[in-house]
Amino acid sequence: MCTEHHNDHAHSEPAHGGNGHSHGAGAGVPAEETAECPVMPGSFVNRADAEDEGLVREHQGKKYYLCCDACAPMWDADPTRYAQSA
Repeated sequence: MCTEHHNDHAHSEPAHGGNGHSHGAGAGVPAEETAECPVMPGSFVNRADAEDEGLVREHQGKKYYLCCDACAPMWDADPTRYAQSA
């Protein structure tokens, strides 16, 4: 789990840039349209929003959707670590 990310900012802060993530599957949003961030388990993101914002990574043929810009460098530094925990 990414404790430094949790301590780094709150989810209402602008660091997330309105990227459409939440801690639930989202009211009225079909489950297939959401994904859980592998860097910060418990954060869910709308797949289309992540695509639009460049927050999608591929690892060993599978797509992973990140919840915010702060998760991207952590994923990029060690994708195997986060893919295994996903």
